[in-house]
Amino acid sequence: MGASAQLSDGQVDAALARAPQLKACFAYIHLATMANHFDLAARSILHWEQINGQLQANRPRSEDWNNAWTLLVVQKDHLLFGMSPLLVNLDCNNCTCPTDDEVNIQVRLMA
Repeated sequence: MGASAQLSDGQVDAALARAPQLKACFAYIHLATMANHFDLAARSILHWEQINGQLQANRPRSEDWNNAWTLLVVQKDHLLFGMSPLLVNLDCNNCTCPTDDEVNIQVRLMA
């Protein structure tokens, strides 16, 4: 294969700042993968099906709802993984995706 270049977290953040929806997708995949890893009951289900299911469920939602969901996902990703913690240092109880209630509260806060 060709030479690989490694970008710093800051360089990745800067590149993704120009594409907030892409940043949210990466953050969601990161968060959903960790949630699946820590949820023993969910491991029997392909986590890609869970991810696709959530993204499909978001499609008919309002723009405000999707913006709130995106904001919560990106915030949680930064909170949990912003300092690149080791897996053993993660709070597994906080590795969850935003609930509908959390998103609805955020929609009201953003109004």
